[in-house]
Amino acid sequence: MKGYISVILVILLNLIFPPDIEAVELIVHPDTPISQVDRNVARGIFSMRMREWADGTPITVYVLTDRNPIHQKFVQSILAMIPHQLRRSWDRYLYSGIGSPPIQVKNLEEMLLKISATPGAIGYTNEDMNGAEVRKIEVN
Repeated sequence: MKGYISVILVILLNLIFPPDIEAVELIVHPDTPISQVDRNVARGIFSMRMREWADGTPITVYVLTDRNPIHQKFVQSILAMIPHQLRRSWDRYLYSGIGSPPIQVKNLEEMLLKISATPGAIGYTNEDMNGAEVRKIEVN
């Protein structure tokens, strides 16, 4: 039942605040051993429940600030959640002492630099990567 409520909230938010941002896509370090993920895996990665890739490489997650429109669009369109739900998940791991939130970056340029320099890194963008050393992956 929670899943249906989340989807309805995402639809309502899109109706109330129409997205002005182009499509958001997942990006990873070029050596990351995947080319696609399903939505549940993406949720597991970005909610910090999934910590390693299949080959054992640690996953390093980069995100923009909660109020950034690109972050909000990512959470709604890729994860099918609302930003508050994701933040609550990060806070639970942090305050319980079993994990930490993702690494927050100031802008997309910094995200591209960090992902290209960090094996196993994942993040998102809505821009052309202009020769950045990252790779797009599909969400299905």
